[in-house]
Amino acid sequence: MARQEVGTGATTFQIQLTCVWVCTFGADATLAPAVGFVKATAPKTRRHDDTIVIRCVVWQGFTDEKEFKQFLRRPGQMARAWFSKVAPLHIQEFIDSWGWQSYGEAQARGLMRLTKEAAAVALRSSGCWALGAALFFTPLDWAAVDASEAPSLLWVDRQDGENAKAYLERVRKEADVYGLHCGGDRLAVRLGPLDARIMPQRGTWHLRGARFACLPEDIESVLTAVGFTEVTIEAKLLRRGLPVWEFRAVRADFRDFIPIELEPGEDLVAEGEGEIVLEASRVARRRKQGVAAPKRKSRFDKLRAAPAAPAAPLEDMVVDTDEVAAMLMGATAGSTLQSSSNCVTLPSGAKAHSNPGGGDCLFYCLADVLSGVQNKTRGHRQVRAGVVAWMAKHVELLEQHWDHLGPDGQYMNGSFQDYLKAVRRSGAWAGWLELYAAGVAEDLNILILSPSGVVRFPARNEVGHFAVLKFELGHYEVVSIDQKTIAELWLSASDAKPSGGRGGGRSKASSLHLSQFDEQSGESRAPSSLHLSAMASVTKVTTASRAVAEGGATPGFDLDDLEPPPAAPVGAVQRFSKYKVADGYRWPCELCPFVALRPDCGSMCKIRYLHCTNHHQGAGLPGRRHMKMDLFRELADDEPVDWKCPLCFLTTGHCFCNASIAAQASLSLIKTLPVGHPPSIIAAASA
Repeated sequence: MARQEVGTGATTFQIQLTCVWVCTFGADATLAPAVGFVKATAPKTRRHDDTIVIRCVVWQGFTDEKEFKQFLRRPGQMARAWFSKVAPLHIQEFIDSWGWQSYGEAQARGLMRLTKEAAAVALRSSGCWALGAALFFTPLDWAAVDASEAPSLLWVDRQDGENAKAYLERVRKEADVYGLHCGGDRLAVRLGPLDARIMPQRGTWHLRGARFACLPEDIESVLTAVGFTEVTIEAKLLRRGLPVWEFRAVRADFRDFIPIELEPGEDLVAEGEGEIVLEASRVARRRKQGVAAPKRKSRFDKLRAAPAAPAAPLEDMVVDTDEVAAMLMGATAGSTLQSSSNCVTLPSGAKAHSNPGGGDCLFYCLADVLSGVQNKTRGHRQVRAGVVAWMAKHVELLEQHWDHLGPDGQYMNGSFQDYLKAVRRSGAWAGWLELYAAGVAEDLNILILSPSGVVRFPARNEVGHFAVLKFELGHYEVVSIDQKTIAELWLSASDAKPSGGRGGGRSKASSLHLSQFDEQSGESRAPSSLHLSAMASVTKVTTASRAVAEGGATPGFDLDDLEPPPAAPVGAVQRFSKYKVADGYRWPCELCPFVALRPDCGSMCKIRYLHCTNHHQGAGLPGRRHMKMDLFRELADDEPVDWKCPLCFLTTGHCFCNASIAAQASLSLIKTLPVGHPPSIIAAASA
């Protein structure tokens, strides 16, 4: 009796005959012959060792509308029918098809298992047009189809007004044994490793067997003589006590190992050496660990208020002599040429992202790029520590590129280790040596847009992500740009030398030395975020006073002619200087260019203590606490032009109503000017 369960939950019983015993009594019974098992051959166990799994992709752009809908409904059946149409002799070698999935309304893809011969035919037929559709095949393992590596892709653009079928037939004429590859709306031809259309690429090589006394020029001449082109010596390494020269070059014959036998010369015979054999081998690519994430939005790309309208050009000082005016005009012309040559013009569509600077602008940029590449937040202090630690481990690679200049740009008597200690401090300026180390350590291809041109720091074998930076007036910024423009700039850029290029950004100290007026156009610059934003208003004057003041700036004009009529005998109302807006405290650090400006003494002492403790290990304490100094602002259009020193910000302090009193104030002001002011400023103060 057998039990059977029904889908509704009820259980039924069915009687099945399994065996029958026949009993006979008192007579001889004739027994039926015994029924045995029917023997059959066991089915063969299918082995997949000689089969290949390939991926099949169907794109809507290269398929008729009706056939594409059928592929979405019955993909396996349509793929088998398409393969029987293209390769009718191998239809029996189409073993299985599974894993079909549609990606929106643009494509459908799945997996197919074929024999090795059928897979070669399918790969050769990739991109053929049959049954109103074109299928594209890609093996999951290129080694299974006797390919050492994935073939290169030669992209072919579609012509204007060309339909999909004509475009497909035109590209199919250039196809080889690996067929076509589709990227959605573009087609590419797969090229084998020995295809003549593949251009040799520049790679990294190691040269072993050279003597210690060889110079880079000697190594470069030997490599050029044996067929290397575009040779660039990068480093001289030590491996087990023997020198290994690392260089980048192009090899036209695609060889990975070149034995070089030097002919015996006079110098070798004189030293008792016979034949010398060198070995040049290509450095293998390093495999990337993990999947790279897309670049995230910059952390410094915040919403900012629209810039104010540019003000009218203002004179920086009153000049009343032709000689001084000519001198200032010459200086202005020279500064105009210098400022125009230091500007960087960004490509169309590029956008520069600002950062706080303060000596850390380079590492702010690297932190921004690495945060997007590694999909995790990286701070500028963490990146600085990591780069310096990598430099400390590869001293033999980087020390030969050091220009013996410190982070401040001055000559440094210490060793390379002392230089690394100085760079490790927060706020220390960094340059192209640190960029070279960061590119090699983090696998970054760094592209720099500088006033002198576009330079690049390629990573090892030029494999990795691309970072575009702008270097202008000692300040680095990250630039967002499309991939096509990056490729064009990278091919036209020149390899940079890992020295110089130090930058740290606009710090508080540097903002005190720069005039707030543009030397080229005379227009006021937008205030930096580090400047004090609390500015008090100053009493406005009439437009007529402005015109009178501008007329006084004309050379040869007498100030006595502009003397106002005598005022009523009342107490003179003192007006504060138009430059002064508030009382403040100024403290310049004696150990670095840092200068602090604070409105009260308490905050000044606090910032002074934190600076000396964090950046100078307590040096500079105790010392002078603060220096009283007023805070100044820019002039408005309708305010009178009074004189101030553009270097030290000293001013007359009040607006005098009498020319003689103003002259006495100017003489007293000249005596208070520090030593080292140029004659033009002293002449302007005496006016």
